[in-house]
Amino acid sequence: MNTENKVFNKLFSNEKVELASQKYEFVKKVPDIAKEIAKIENIATKAALKMNDMRMSYLKEYQNFIGAMSESEKLTLTAEGDLNEVRNSLVAIGMDGKDAEKITGFKPAIDKVSSLKDYTKKMRSLYNNKV
Repeated sequence: MNTENKVFNKLFSNEKVELASQKYEFVKKVPDIAKEIAKIENIATKAALKMNDMRMSYLKEYQNFIGAMSESEKLTLTAEGDLNEVRNSLVAIGMDGKDAEKITGFKPAIDKVSSLKDYTKKMRSLYNNKV
């Protein structure tokens, strides 16, 4: 029986040592876990900052785009008005308005105005409210 007690005492004392060792391992892992958490936070923060920078850049470019489309539409309408003025001037001097198409470059200019109107409309609808 004395031998059994020694064996049990020996086993019991080893378990205490192992448990103490495991406790130490757990405590040792906490700083490692904290370092990993800091790395994760750093990765997430860098990604968020980069996305914010990209968003700000996009917003700036979007405003430039809207300005360019507005300017293009304004200038296209001016050109269209100028072409209509030429046509109206021909009518005013007694010519047929269709005679304007005989003027060199008139028909391609009318076609280009129509094309530009369609293009700016398409671009605006493509990027409408994409902010």
